[in-house]
Amino acid sequence: MQDRQFRETDEIYESLMALSNQALTSNHYEAAYHMLTAAMHYASDLGDEQYLARVEQEAKAQRNWIDSHTPEHRLSTQSVNKHHGKNLYDMLA
Repeated sequence: MQDRQFRETDEIYESLMALSNQALTSNHYEAAYHMLTAAMHYASDLGDEQYLARVEQEAKAQRNWIDSHTPEHRLSTQSVNKHHGKNLYDMLA
């Protein structure tokens, strides 16, 4: 029973990560961010340090992707710096 529960746990986490990436590459940046945040909360609930580390890496990768592909977007580092704010991806990482 525990093995089945572990696989379901992995499946939920992996689905959130995959959906986040899919949303990012479809230019739905806010949705990508929120799904990645959901993956972070899920990993935190599990107490899984490896999952949390992957979220951190993915947050940095998504921030960099937005910065290089659409620097004018409000989630980009350039836009955040222009408005003296904090990048949500940096806070997530």
